[in-house]
Amino acid sequence: MQVIERDTIKSIIQNINIILTTPKGSDPHRPLFGSNIWQFIDQPLTVITRGRIKAEIIEAIETWEPRVEIEEVYLQRDYSSLRIIIKYKIKETETIQTQEITL
Repeated sequence: MQVIERDTIKSIIQNINIILTTPKGSDPHRPLFGSNIWQFIDQPLTVITRGRIKAEIIEAIETWEPRVEIEEVYLQRDYSSLRIIIKYKIKETETIQTQEITL
């Protein structure tokens, strides 16, 4: 059972990375797959922009990774990158995971 859980976690981590780093429209077989967070990379992190980025992340993950439920999304702007921290629950095991992605 433990091995299956580790494999599930690895698969979810990989899928979330792929979902968030794939621009919508770039996969000809699944034109709606991915997210549009790349559109916000150069924008200042105002309250409105933060809300739009979080909404885009949540919608993309909930659409394309049904094994998880988003708990929280945190955003941090570094000098030249956007750091995204996603806290989610794996539905099958009720396990809480945190994943970080830098764009």
